[in-house]
Amino acid sequence: MAILFWLLWTFDLLFAIFTLMASNFRSSMNASTTLNAVLIAVLAAVLIGGPVLRFVSKLRLLSLGVVALPVLLLITWWLVEKIVAKA
Repeated sequence: MAILFWLLWTFDLLFAIFTLMASNFRSSMNASTTLNAVLIAVLAAVLIGGPVLRFVSKLRLLSLGVVALPVLLLITWWLVEKIVAKA
């Protein structure tokens, strides 16, 4: 379970870096970056909250759920888009 936690935490970190780069790219084209700002704030909370729950509170299962939340949201979003595209 520790490997899964750190794998998901690393994915969230890479996703946060990618979102920061995308936000800078979008703002260079004068596009709206409000969604990116929300995503960055959520990812920052996940990146800080996951290890805090794991090491300070000793709530390992809850910390795994917090770290897995962005991945689950991305998969859900992808499935919803696939269903809507077929309709």
